Amino acid sequence: MARPKSTFGKRMSSGDYTCLSQCITCKHALPTKVAPAKCKAYPAEIPFALNANQHDHRQPYPGDGGYRYEPKRPSARNPFDLPPKPKAPG
Repeated sequence: MARPKSTFGKRMSSGDYTCLSQCITCKHALPTKVAPAKCKAYPAEIPFALNANQHDHRQPYPGDGGYRYEPKRPSARNPFDLPPKPKAPG
């Protein structure tokens, strides 16, 4: 089975919203110019579920060693803080 490509730094769509990976604004992200994305919790490679915003990493995730999402800057917003998608009329 082919492994999913890293989405680090790429725009992802969530309903009507387009957002970046939560890893982009996390203070634990390690600088890298090539995939795979890395951080203090996952120095080899950030799991796809975190990088693709399938799991809010303010909550525990297997193998994270206690590291959680923390913003690089106080003004940084986590993608999970976006308002809910508006319901379609009708």
